[in-house]
Parts: sequence; structure tokens; C-alpha cells
Amino acid sequence: MIWYNIGRKEKQYPYNVIIATVLFMPFNLFGNRNTHKINYQGCRKLFENAPDEYDENAKVTLVIKTEPDRIYEVRKDGYELPAAERKADQLVYEFRMPGRDVKIQVRQTGKNDREVLLFEYYNRVTGTAIPRPYYQILVYKNRKGSLTIKECVDGGSSDQVINTYSDSGELTERLRKLIEEYDLQGWSSLDNYECIDGRAEYFRYLEDNTYITVSVNKMPEEGLKILGTLACTIRNYMK
Repeated sequence: MIWYNIGRKEKQYPYNVIIATVLFMPFNLFGNRNTHKINYQGCRKLFENAPDEYDENAKVTLVIKTEPDRIYEVRKDGYELPAAERKADQLVYEFRMPGRDVKIQVRQTGKNDREVLLFEYYNRVTGTAIPRPYYQILVYKNRKGSLTIKECVDGGSSDQVINTYSDSGELTERLRKLIEEYDLQGWSSLDNYECIDGRAEYFRYLEDNTYITVSVNKMPEEGLKILGTLACTIRNYMK
């Protein structure tokens, strides 16, 4: 057996131990891939070339080939996944693979369905020991083009109240103008905003067969005021 002196303390290591260590290191560093699965909840056929697994922190790209009269809502682990790109017949979704398996769900509705959700406003105080009730407004469009507005007060509590209102459709025009004026689509390119702790607030709207959500987690400096304006605009039509 051949011996080598390594280091100032002249410690002796057998030749075969040194070789085994050197041979093992590359395998340990590069051969052990940390991959995780994508579990499609009954929606795999909607995606083009749907992958089964990805390495941790790898960029995942999912593509849906859309149909003209269908509306798509994609969720990852229960949370809405906004479309990164919208084309004439495709919706592209992107995210970084976390250090675990993920679940993908797709909810489809048709433009000819009885009701289609157009807008949603949601507000809730979070971070408390006892869950607080939420406030929510949902705006639906029916086949005839008129709107149904559903307001949920003290949602999720024993005192929950749901109020229902009707509108001819003027609210849609007003909200679309505000969406363009405040450039809500541009919020996704902003940095995460250091918002007030304990607040969950967002506005969601239908655009090109998918939903776009803006929230207090990613908004301009005047974002809270804008979200409040959108909510007040809807309430003005609740008569």
C-alpha cells in the first residue's frame, strides 16, 4: 500500500482512500438530480407536450391550445396562475419549480354558459389568531348581456350575508376604462410591494379568455387607492 503525507500535520492517508474520495465527489455534486413531479388534476390533455417532472428551480412552461368560446382559469396548488403570454390560439403559463411536487388544475367555462364571471373584488384582514371574515364582490354576465352583482359581507362567518343586484351592462364599460387608465396589465412587471402586513386584497378581471389578478403584493405606489376606486365603482352600481 502507498502512503501520502497531506497537510502540515503530516497526517497519513492510504492511496486507495484518496482515489475513492475523488471519484465520489463528481457523482455527489452532479449526479444527484433533485426533480419533482407535476400532477395534472384531470387536465393533462389540455396542455401541449405536458412535462411530467422538472428539476428544482427550473423554469416550467405550460401551453394551452385554446378554443374561441372557452375561458380558462389555471391554478397551481390552489392558487391562480396568471398567463405569462396570450396568443390568438394559445395561453402560456410559467413558474419556477419549487422543492416539492405541484398540482395543476384548470377550470373551463364557455361564453355561452348561463353565467360568466367578469370581475371580482376581494378584501380580508389576515394574520390574526382567529380568522377574520372577508368582503367580496362578484360580477357575472348572463347570456342576454345583463349583469348580476353578488356582494358577500362577513364571508366565511356565521353572520355571512349575500346581496344580489342587477345592471344593464354599463358597469362593464366603466370598469374597462379604469383598467386601461390604471394600466392594470402592467402591474405584473412591477417589483413586489412592501404592503401593510395583515392585508389580503385583490381585483380580478377576464381578459382574452383568461383571468388577470392585481393585488397588494405587486402594485404601484398608489395601488391601494386604485383597488379602492375599483371597489367603489362596482358599489355605485349596486342599487
